[in-house]
Amino acid sequence: MLKRPLHLRAEYRTLALLLCIAAGLSVWHTRAAAAGHRAWPEAAARRLLGPLQFAFSQVAVAVGDAVSSVARAGALARENRELRAEVARLQTEKTSLHEYFKRYKAMTEQLGLDEEPELDECPAVVVNHSAHNWVRRIGITVSKGRQIAPGDVVLADGALVGHVTRTDNDGRRGTVQLLLDKDHFVAGMIQRSRNWGMIQGPEPAAPDQNVLRMGNLSREADVRVHDWVITCGRGGIYPKGLLIGEVARIDPCLPSDVSQSATIRPSADFDRLEYVLVLRR
Repeated sequence: MLKRPLHLRAEYRTLALLLCIAAGLSVWHTRAAAAGHRAWPEAAARRLLGPLQFAFSQVAVAVGDAVSSVARAGALARENRELRAEVARLQTEKTSLHEYFKRYKAMTEQLGLDEEPELDECPAVVVNHSAHNWVRRIGITVSKGRQIAPGDVVLADGALVGHVTRTDNDGRRGTVQLLLDKDHFVAGMIQRSRNWGMIQGPEPAAPDQNVLRMGNLSREADVRVHDWVITCGRGGIYPKGLLIGEVARIDPCLPSDVSQSATIRPSADFDRLEYVLVLRR
């Protein structure tokens, strides 16, 4: 009968001993858990290894915080560089605009052109709204001692709302024709490219009654989505430079069309008009 080498028999005995110890510890742990407490080997291991585990966890947290701080510092440095570049760009733009303004002032003085008249601001409260989509008007009233008149311009949150068409009660109450009225027209201009066209309210059958139509734009007009639209001062009612809204869509242009059109989203929120500002001439 063959005999195993002594070193193999010793390894088997060691393995059997370890298996017995593991089984014993497992039974010990199971009984202790069933009794509601820990076995003393587990408690001793926790007492011995707990501080080491805590130290490792503290080191890991510190390393993680350091890595995060380095990452945040890098992000802040990049953001700081971008902000400095933006400030420099705006400063250059401000200088250019100031130079353009000085040239404009000199030109208007040499040509004898009259500047826009200063307008008196008068706050007003909205007291009623029109009931029909195709007739978009509101009623406003001003405080005692103030007066408004037909032709006065009405704003809300810095954007154009419409103009006063008639007054009563000695000028304290007025009716305002809104930009969204289908019979309202205003000459508007693309602020970026200075191209202009006529803006009017939506048709009664239009699916969206809160947008404006800008037509009579030349085919070569430089119009882009998100361009700002302002009044161009033509027509005698609205002064130049009042904010109307933003280009929301450029309508398709056929080869036979001599002009193009666009959809304008007004900057004023006509559904939430409570207070307005009247510019008295």
